[in-house]
Amino acid sequence: MENKDLAGKQVIPGSWPAIKVGSKGEYRLDPIHASWRFPAVRESTRTEHSHGVFHFLLVSEGTGSFMVAGEVLPVVAPMLFLISPEVAHVFSTTRDQALVYHEFTFTLRGQGAPKTWKELLDHCHPGLCSCACTAMVFHPGSELAGRIDTILLGLTAVLSGRTHEAFLDTYVRMLFTLAAEALFEGTDAGSGMCREEEDYVTDPLAVVMTYMEQHAIERFTLTLLAGMAGLSEKHLCRAFKKRFGTTLFKVKRENVLKSAERLLVSTRYPLKQIAQMTGFLDEYHFSKAFRRHFGQPPGRYRNIPG
Repeated sequence: MENKDLAGKQVIPGSWPAIKVGSKGEYRLDPIHASWRFPAVRESTRTEHSHGVFHFLLVSEGTGSFMVAGEVLPVVAPMLFLISPEVAHVFSTTRDQALVYHEFTFTLRGQGAPKTWKELLDHCHPGLCSCACTAMVFHPGSELAGRIDTILLGLTAVLSGRTHEAFLDTYVRMLFTLAAEALFEGTDAGSGMCREEEDYVTDPLAVVMTYMEQHAIERFTLTLLAGMAGLSEKHLCRAFKKRFGTTLFKVKRENVLKSAERLLVSTRYPLKQIAQMTGFLDEYHFSKAFRRHFGQPPGRYRNIPG
């Protein structure tokens, strides 16, 4: 049976032999649980909790929000969370959000065992993590996210008994190396938390704006955008207009027309095809909107020299 049928399951193992972590001592690593492609629970009310466990969590699909250390963090996959013991968090989503994630949790026991991810990564890779952070949030590239996905699937297979326990040590070491690689790619230190792209992570309106720019010609709802920002639809509309001086609808339309303009000048697609690709009802409505925005009908605009 393939390991991929572990999708959507949580595996809680028994005890395991000690694993040496880093070069500064030998500690017992006790796995708590592993899951692969697990759908985040949807709740109408979310309350943060904390416990003495290390969390390694990769969001692989979807958009939504988590809560970490008292903050609502908009989540856009792929997104990696390294949460230290006793840091308050909640990895459920609101009822209008949908996220899928992989997770590995564990404890470290022994005299002098690291108490935070910062200490743990510093033990494994001395000098790499210079900030005093208790939680880390990253946006890994697709290639790195893919490797993390593979290792977390392997860990889930080991802890479920599908793969021999001798591989546990190897998978754990590889996971810590990938965590260090994500850190090495760059983070900005925040108050008690390291974040890559600080403004993006902590500013829900910036998340919405970025998502709309990156998914200009895709269909998405106001409900989705509000869920990403952790706001009600009405509150999002008001806050967005106050911040950017324009409406969500106008930004959506401008992004669509910019995408159409790029297709117009970089391809020889017929106007009818561009209209279909960018979501217009037909070529007539596309041409009318394009002319209003750019001052020229699309056919003439395409033939402008340079």
